[in-house]
Amino acid sequence: MADRLVAILENTTNSLRVKLTYLLLRLAGAALLPLLLLYAAWRCVRQPAYFAGMRERLGWLDRSIAGTRPGGIWLHAVSVGEVMSAIALVRKLKLAVPETPVFVSVGTLAGKELAKARLGGLCDGVFFAPVDFVFAVRRVLRRIAPALVVNFETEIWPQRIREVKRSGAQWAQVNGRISDKAWPSYERLRWLFESVMPQMDLVAVQTEVDAVRFRELGYKREVLQVGNLKFDFDPTGKGVATELSGWFDGDRRSVWIAASTTGGSVDDDDAVLDAFAGMEGRVRLVIAPRKPERFDVVAAKLEARGVDFCRRSVGVRHSEVLLLDSIGELAGLVERAAVVFVGGSFNETQGHNILEPAYFGKPVVTGPNMRNFAEIFGVFVKAGAVKVVEGPSGLRDGVLAALGDVDLGLKGRDVARGMRGVAERLVGPLVELLGEGVPKGLLPMAALLRPLSMPWVWVSQRSVSSKRLPVPVVSVGNLSMGGTGKTPLVIALGKEMAGKGMKVGILTRGYGRRSSADLVLGVGEKANRFETGDEAQLFLQEGFAVGVGGDRYRTGMALIEKCGVDVVLLDDGFQHRKLWRDVDVVCVDALRPFPGWGVPPMGWLREPLTGLSRATGFVVTRMRQGVPMTGLKRMLGDKPVVAAEVEEWLPPLPEGKRVAFCGLGNPGSFRQSLDRMGMKDVELVVFGDHHEYSADDLARLRGKGEVLITTAKDAVKVDGVYVVEQRLRIEEWWYEKVVETNVSIKRRLY
Repeated sequence: MADRLVAILENTTNSLRVKLTYLLLRLAGAALLPLLLLYAAWRCVRQPAYFAGMRERLGWLDRSIAGTRPGGIWLHAVSVGEVMSAIALVRKLKLAVPETPVFVSVGTLAGKELAKARLGGLCDGVFFAPVDFVFAVRRVLRRIAPALVVNFETEIWPQRIREVKRSGAQWAQVNGRISDKAWPSYERLRWLFESVMPQMDLVAVQTEVDAVRFRELGYKREVLQVGNLKFDFDPTGKGVATELSGWFDGDRRSVWIAASTTGGSVDDDDAVLDAFAGMEGRVRLVIAPRKPERFDVVAAKLEARGVDFCRRSVGVRHSEVLLLDSIGELAGLVERAAVVFVGGSFNETQGHNILEPAYFGKPVVTGPNMRNFAEIFGVFVKAGAVKVVEGPSGLRDGVLAALGDVDLGLKGRDVARGMRGVAERLVGPLVELLGEGVPKGLLPMAALLRPLSMPWVWVSQRSVSSKRLPVPVVSVGNLSMGGTGKTPLVIALGKEMAGKGMKVGILTRGYGRRSSADLVLGVGEKANRFETGDEAQLFLQEGFAVGVGGDRYRTGMALIEKCGVDVVLLDDGFQHRKLWRDVDVVCVDALRPFPGWGVPPMGWLREPLTGLSRATGFVVTRMRQGVPMTGLKRMLGDKPVVAAEVEEWLPPLPEGKRVAFCGLGNPGSFRQSLDRMGMKDVELVVFGDHHEYSADDLARLRGKGEVLITTAKDAVKVDGVYVVEQRLRIEEWWYEKVVETNVSIKRRLY
């Protein structure tokens, strides 16, 4: 008993500490906001390109980033080095979960240029990460609704982590590292990190030292030590532009690449140019500054020295020196070099990554300051696979010595290639974590809206007496507003029952119809959709007897008497408690299971989540390939849960530009269907749920393309379109356990 009280007290204390920490952060953020705006204005004046990303940094993403596909992965890779690390991981994730959207955020201009160049074809959007203010982070989370956020290295943003967890997503810190240089600062902020670290769901670090430091900062779970993702960089590069290839081929002399040069207490560019001047024309030089703001600085140095050089951005010609003032092209040139000097290793920058030139078997030269890559550097030094120059004065001799050292390059290649495989070790844990995420959807002012939702809660939970039909009733419904795939599930269950000898009738309210009269249609009978509603038209097309009416008991009795059905499927009936049901099947959309996690105006649920206790079993629709549903299953409790497999197909399409459109509660489901059928580039025009298409709507659509593609539900309202047909398949064990057993018993009783 005493231990339990101590544990309760400790948990309460921790909770209060976390709340107090975040309150202080919010207050500090509010106080610093004017300074942040002044800094942003200064950056925009100094770098006009910075202004173009300000909207994204405040949470307003570009329209090209689709907001109709929740449940994806958001990776944050702050700059060039992290983006390079992300490439192999993104590729592995896309192989493991090919239908899951992946978004990449960055923090720097150079990082965004590289991400768009190297990841543009792999991911679904690249954007600047939001500033660490609640309003900006929430705006991004509402837009892309990820199930998993993957954060690289030492980018730890307290507000972003907390809001991600509030949104229902999982947080993974990968390639984690805390350098010797940064560790004292982290220790001073231990009080802050002790409130932040426990919210992380997975931490994967580079070394044992990093693992110890993350634990000391408050991470309580097991830390994965998997190595450095930079080991898995993409060795193929981007390719070499024709003009750059011509620069290399235009002279037989060896080429020395000075990569990622930086300024500081020792200016790399001065050291490189001094060394080059002493080589008396024995080599040609490619100099690639680390940051774009140094491009003009280095150009001025070359001009002042009277060096024959050309700038990549101005035009490539035969010259002694090539100033590579571009982003993303260095990787393709490394393979053409004879020797590579890695910058930042003479000054407080503390070095850059040496794996890329080493992978291609190029002799690598560095200065002694490589603390940013201490683990990698240590392995290379131990293997004799790198030439270390103690100071700028020795750079000339060091480069010339390495130039003829074939063995040095071969040793570096063996070390670099032996370190690969980190992404492969990470992808499994990340996919498992992805399955734990259940996006909620964050509403603005949710705390203020919660009290306003109480009347809806009261009405939805009031007691209602139920009337019993003389045949078994199987209800198919859901908890959320909008589409969850109920209609295809009703059809699938109906066909399964009919195949087992049952005579099935379907009861539906007839949403959107213009008539209020009860309507009973036998197999083969027809009526227009204004009398029946959209869903009833689909049921009739599939060959079922259908009853349409607001009073389901009265309509159900008429359906039984007229059509002789011996089992009734109740469409969209989970909240219709006036009719007794023997089986309650609840349909859950894996893409948007419980939007808002509350009833209006706080969320988009028809009733509170406690209503799930009435369900007999659950069918999860729109699962993405390769994604487990562990988090969702845990939420649904101990009732039977099954994922419905979807088969989709289109008739042969004519030539012409294709445009898709739909009016669904969850348009992301149709986007997923299009993607599955190889139509990722087809534009999707989204209308409201149950939209009535006007002549103007159709004219606008036909102005976008000649071939119109839509859903079966929308096709009943529009002529001359091509329909994506769907068929759901449910595992036999689930159908037998949840539906058939109960129906068979009730049929005997009735």
